Amino acid sequence: MAALFAFSAILQLNDPDPLQWMAIYLAAAGLAAMAAANYEPPWRRPVALAAVAVACLWAIVIAVGSPELPPFTALFGDWEMQGAGIEERRETLGLLLLALWTTVVAVTTRPRATAHRRRIP
Repeated sequence: MAALFAFSAILQLNDPDPLQWMAIYLAAAGLAAMAAANYEPPWRRPVALAAVAVACLWAIVIAVGSPELPPFTALFGDWEMQGAGIEERRETLGLLLLALWTTVVAVTTRPRATAHRRRIP
């Protein structure tokens, strides 16, 4: 998933508004890479939950503001852009996939034991 999100960030270079898209995809790539490496800094869960919230809210804003809803199968027909509706559906789908995987990262992050709960044998 880290490689998929990093690739998604690279694809945004030709987008009219690449910075925010690259930022959210690179954040998801970093979180997925940390999960794959089993690296759990204390800030991983809050950052993952923040990414989930941003992705979900952003997907809702795009979906509500979309003037047309093309059929789901049209998203995978051709890679060329065929209209704003298809682009917005693809963006929404990407954000929902990002939110789903980042939720998995947040849920699977083990809570850190505090100093008073640690027991030394």
